[in-house]
Amino acid sequence: MAAGSIGKPVGIRNGATVLPNEADDMALVKSRLERISIVEGGTGGNALWQFASDRNARIIELAAAIAAFQLVQIAKRQLNAKKPDGAVDPNGGTIKRLAELAGPDPIRASVVIHHAMQVQTDPGTGSSGVISIDPSSVQGSGPLRPVVVSSAQTTRMLVNVPGCDIKWFGVVIPKSVAANAGSALPCFFFTPKPGQAGIVPSDYDRFVGTNWEGLWERYTRKIGAQVAQSGANVIVVFPFYTDNQMFNMGSFRRDWEDVTEAVITAAIDRMDPFLLRDLFDVGPIMTASFSNGINAHQEFYTNCRGASGAAQMSVVLDGKHLNPWRPQKSVAYINTHSPRGLNPTGSEWFVGGRFRPAVTALTPELAFNDHNRCPLLTFHAFQTFAPRP
Repeated sequence: MAAGSIGKPVGIRNGATVLPNEADDMALVKSRLERISIVEGGTGGNALWQFASDRNARIIELAAAIAAFQLVQIAKRQLNAKKPDGAVDPNGGTIKRLAELAGPDPIRASVVIHHAMQVQTDPGTGSSGVISIDPSSVQGSGPLRPVVVSSAQTTRMLVNVPGCDIKWFGVVIPKSVAANAGSALPCFFFTPKPGQAGIVPSDYDRFVGTNWEGLWERYTRKIGAQVAQSGANVIVVFPFYTDNQMFNMGSFRRDWEDVTEAVITAAIDRMDPFLLRDLFDVGPIMTASFSNGINAHQEFYTNCRGASGAAQMSVVLDGKHLNPWRPQKSVAYINTHSPRGLNPTGSEWFVGGRFRPAVTALTPELAFNDHNRCPLLTFHAFQTFAPRP
């Protein structure tokens, strides 16, 4: 579906044929009609279906509004038709004329998956907790000590934004933040290249029920639990992108603030519809990445309008050997030994060889790949460097 269009026809054609009327498509047509003046055939700001509670009644009301709009536009010779038909077709004249008169569409976001404070069992380990690294063991050169943090201290959601090039987002709201979520900082977490895990771009649009959903599950659960344990005043946002989008996020470069406002607003409203008076307001942000997710991190920080100026702190989890780029205000965790024997050295924390044996025993699914254990340092990073409530 092209941005600004609809996926399937909307309305009742010629008063007889009820069209598919997908919910998102109906919402788009409704929104445009409400933003068009009565003189042009719109509702002039009057909301449709204020009194219609069921789907059939809403379809009838919307079809009537479409026909009224078409009647005015045909009279003005702005639509090439002899009479109204009460239908809006994808890429047809009515949807295009609606777009011309209504102006840019507000960004819409909807929650697709919602897990609230649920204990989730890790399919790899069978554990109901999440393995992390005890923050008190990170400084120095001794072995890193494992700690188990709860997986039930977050609300995790999958949010869809149709029309944006980056259209899927994971959102994690820690329990400690929930009551004052409107004042939390968004933290963008950039995951590694999805293709290296066998995730294919052809499944991206449907996402749910594919390996993309597994990616959402894995990162929102494991990173989210550590952020919640840290007590940081952040809402974690995971933009999910294809391999190519790591280097060019398309319309998200321009619209990331509006998209983020819509995404977090939808998530908070799903959690508690009375918490926000209006939209979530994006101000200062935090960013983080793991492994070659640093490439997406760099794309966001460098090319998304105003992102670098909004970033208050960034965390890079073992990405330096893949890309030497670093955000201006950042800390990095590196899976090598400290070259000077000091840890940390400036803003760099060295963890090479320090995961064994205790941590490796609790994370057998990662075999001897200590690089893949670096996300376990999220607890330390957010406890030490993220903003507090």
